[in-house]
Amino acid sequence: MKESIINIKEKYVIFIDGDTTVEGDVKKLCGAMVEKDWDLASVKILPGKRKTLIEKLQGVEYDIAMQARLLYPWLTSGAGMIAKRETMISIMKNHSLFFNGGDIEIGKLAHMMGYKVGHIPMVFKTDVPETTRKWIKQRFSWMCGAFRHSVINMDTNLHHPFHFIYFTFIIYFLLPLKLYELLSHIILLPILMLIYAVLTYFANWKVRSKWMLIFPIYALFQVTVLLWCGIYRYVVTVKKSGNFGRIRMKHNPNNVSHWGIANIHRMLGKVSFITAVVVVVLLGSSSMAQKVAFGRTYEPMDVISIAYQELTKPDLSGTQILGASTSNLEEPSSLQGTSVSSDQTYYVLIENGDGDFKIAEKAIRFYMQDQNIDLNAEQLNKASMYLQNRINVKIMYVPNSYMGIKKQQIADSIAESLNK
Repeated sequence: MKESIINIKEKYVIFIDGDTTVEGDVKKLCGAMVEKDWDLASVKILPGKRKTLIEKLQGVEYDIAMQARLLYPWLTSGAGMIAKRETMISIMKNHSLFFNGGDIEIGKLAHMMGYKVGHIPMVFKTDVPETTRKWIKQRFSWMCGAFRHSVINMDTNLHHPFHFIYFTFIIYFLLPLKLYELLSHIILLPILMLIYAVLTYFANWKVRSKWMLIFPIYALFQVTVLLWCGIYRYVVTVKKSGNFGRIRMKHNPNNVSHWGIANIHRMLGKVSFITAVVVVVLLGSSSMAQKVAFGRTYEPMDVISIAYQELTKPDLSGTQILGASTSNLEEPSSLQGTSVSSDQTYYVLIENGDGDFKIAEKAIRFYMQDQNIDLNAEQLNKASMYLQNRINVKIMYVPNSYMGIKKQQIADSIAESLNK
């Protein structure tokens, strides 16, 4: 293509696969290019048929991908695209000629070189693998190209923060950690699949399909298994060809510069945003990262608990703050404060490892001292159990936070223990 395109004399060229057909008049496609004055445009690629299960799942995948073309029109497909002849000649001067992912490289180079890139929703119907075996064979090649663009050429994705965060960081950099977390919390997998299906369905409402309910299985297999196949294919291809597929812009007809003050400032803003999101995602999802940063891990319920307690954090001004030390039955801790809040609530300091019973026991002790009540060990144990049932909110407790307990709950628990 690089060598033969110079022999074409027409103003526009259409890149199209041999197994692809066009629904509509290509003259209108060219007319849209004239009207928009675009240099290159992606088109709407959809499966030619959706009969077998694997074809239907690919149909969902294509439908979702075409939604993304509205945000990233430069994600050009080899099944079909259109460009000005001069633009395509110029782009091919920079092309790495690496086969896998070579179609997206055209659109990416066009964007990098300062050409006007758009998306024309004219439908191109392409053949898709009709069996799982053929689909896996195709994905070896596709995942090779994905690895090349997302990792080997990750610097070219920095201009598009969300694209970098998802395709480079979440898909590839978190791959080992995702596998570790999935195996460590396999019981959460059905919940995650359900959430994924619901989000996929509503986020792609215009192209919603019942097959989106099982699409998470299809997607999970790709991002946990087939990614490794793509990495393998990339290594083999590089070994055979000596071509690493690096994208470089040596030919620069539009004199695009990335070193101006405005460009550097814009890039620093994008990199800062990417860094912030990466840190949040890493600390929020990886137990390994949590151990390094905090010295402990936070299970999913811990995160929910922290959010819950932050949202319901009480105003402790003018309330009775209770100490945490309850080392033995004979020496209850002294009260650290003199006033009680208007809603008659004690706020008990939670220590590492405290559960419902321990917190209840602390509250009973404080109440005993505050009200000058004596209970023996058996009565204290019963009262603590009764109070435990009253305060059990079914969440993980966070150390160094406060648990609010009504005085009336404590009084009722003590009365119940004495009556029985």
